[in-house]
Amino acid sequence: MNGHILVIDDESSWLQMMTLLLESLQCEITTALSGKEGLNLLRSNPDKYRAVLLDLMMPEMDGKQVLEEMNDYPELSHIPVILQTGSINKEDIEAALKMGARGCLQKPFKRNDLMNVLQSLSSMRGLNLAKVC
Repeated sequence: MNGHILVIDDESSWLQMMTLLLESLQCEITTALSGKEGLNLLRSNPDKYRAVLLDLMMPEMDGKQVLEEMNDYPELSHIPVILQTGSINKEDIEAALKMGARGCLQKPFKRNDLMNVLQSLSSMRGLNLAKVC
């Protein structure tokens, strides 16, 4: 099965932009408007997703809480998570990185920034970009 990237963000306009951006990189993408929705998608089909782009600041369930839940499930804990945030609170970002996030993209970011993170992720997992997307 070809892998998907799951993008979890509470801003629908951001999800639309990420869909266009990732599709332009030949990635398959699934989106979720909340941490809870994202976790439900992950739990229902954990083998589908090769990476998660996760908003750090969301209502109800923020990115750190999503990471915590993912870490509690062995079938989800191996999925690489890249934070995406508009926050400049370095403590929150550092805490999420300590919890296992593999990187952070500061919103708004450029296409090349995203591509670099995906390529870095690919090499960490011993895959080429096409295998992640």
